[in-house]
Amino acid sequence: MNLTEKEIDELVVEAQNGGKNAVGELYDFFLEPIYRFLFFRVSTTAEAEDLTEEVFLKMIKNISKYKKREKMPFSAWLFRIAKNALIDFYRKKVEIDEIPENLADQKSAADEKTETKINHARLLTAMKKLPKSQSEAIILRFFSDRKNAEIAAILGKSETAVRILQSRGLKKLKEILGKK
Repeated sequence: MNLTEKEIDELVVEAQNGGKNAVGELYDFFLEPIYRFLFFRVSTTAEAEDLTEEVFLKMIKNISKYKKREKMPFSAWLFRIAKNALIDFYRKKVEIDEIPENLADQKSAADEKTETKINHARLLTAMKKLPKSQSEAIILRFFSDRKNAEIAAILGKSETAVRILQSRGLKKLKEILGKK
């Protein structure tokens, strides 16, 4: 399902007026990109699912307070909720579990599922080595399919700054992942 910004705005207005179907459509449309954004910032699927649920509960609770602004479309507002949920999550978490650097050496060629998990773990480990702003810009662009204008609104930066963050982050990721 693809929605234009205008269609999203119409759904938001309908949701603000109590339309449960509109809330459901917004949920369906944004579920996967929000989940992917969170998934690449936490250690487990369960944590990503819990945070995703929290984001949508906050969306439902606060949608009446949302007001469209030129540089803050609904999607940017929702991703800011997700970003704040991550910040709260890490504040509450006493110790962040580090993924071992040598995890790639432990993989079994016969087990594709394990290989996928290892690749995910290597990517997570590499992403954690990037400055936060670079990793967020990369995750929003490549894993949550957001456009640079929207990412700029989410991060509170210019589009040029977002492109620079992405470029530098990808270069650094290439260096990190190339080292094995």
